[in-house]
Amino acid sequence: MPLVDISIRRFRNIEAADIALAPGLTLWVGSNGQGKTNGLEAIYVLMTGRSFRPGTEADWTQAGSTWMALEGHWRDREGSVPTLLRHRVQWQPARRREREGRAHPVVLFSPDDLELVKGGPEGRRRYLDELLVMVDPHYQRALKLFQRGLAQRNRALKERLGWAVVDRFADLMAEPAVYLWGARRHVIAQIQPWLEGFQSDVGAGERVGLDLKWGGTTEPATSAEKYLALLHGRRRDEETRGMTLVGPHRDDLLLTLNGQASQLYASQGQQRTIALGLKLATHHIIVERVGYKPLTLLDDVLSELDGLRRRRLLALIASQDQQTVVTDIGGESYRELGPWMYRVEGGRFERVQ
Repeated sequence: MPLVDISIRRFRNIEAADIALAPGLTLWVGSNGQGKTNGLEAIYVLMTGRSFRPGTEADWTQAGSTWMALEGHWRDREGSVPTLLRHRVQWQPARRREREGRAHPVVLFSPDDLELVKGGPEGRRRYLDELLVMVDPHYQRALKLFQRGLAQRNRALKERLGWAVVDRFADLMAEPAVYLWGARRHVIAQIQPWLEGFQSDVGAGERVGLDLKWGGTTEPATSAEKYLALLHGRRRDEETRGMTLVGPHRDDLLLTLNGQASQLYASQGQQRTIALGLKLATHHIIVERVGYKPLTLLDDVLSELDGLRRRRLLALIASQDQQTVVTDIGGESYRELGPWMYRVEGGRFERVQ
């Protein structure tokens, strides 16, 4: 299901670019700061309607411009007529946002994803939430209901409004909490064997471990009544701290490498491999759950990997029947894979034969 092309106008440092994308591997090469990551962001916005970077649509628009526009053609299946995707924002004379075409899942790996291993629990929970929203039609609603009830319950605890009020909000959280926990347990069971195989292949036999530390409990509740009982058991602590201490909002992914905490003992290259494996597992789960092969974007993916990891990762990329766009400074490592190659300089994309 490839993206045939993308037309970029006035997006960050890209004044104008028309880029045809390979059904397999497309490679963008150039020095840092030339627009490679901006191009990946443009694809991401076109496909999903949002950016993977912080900020607003105003930040996407080229400095001094009153509008920006993205267009592309998406082919649902081989031989089908491509459909138009369009995302345009105008700032003057009045703000106007236009979007045409449905959103499509995208799998992205960027250097910031090292925080999945090195950073705090919030980023790992966000990883699970973003994955499950793409493959579970009920997950997003359950997440919103839980977060709404959690905010209200925390406020009631902090302002000491009494247990009658606190418990009313707990009732709103209970069913969504159980659903979130069940969905996370299921997806972790799917990710783990895939991630173990990936780490072993790319890391030459390294053993990665993946488990979920349940928020405030040793085992997740399997019914609303059991979740409410868990909350009831922490009343004294919650009253003292003024916050909800049990629930999916306190979950964390535990990652180990060869039996030790990867956050503390894995090298930079090993941590990068684990983070990449987690993101590529997203692709695997989407294919398995939805029967859909998402576009994959890999930003500077070979950096900090030793020669063995690079060779094994490139062999894996070459073996995948999927559309992938990769950025690199020189591109020499990818040439044997036969990519469609573009040189990027100052926001300009030039096809290299």
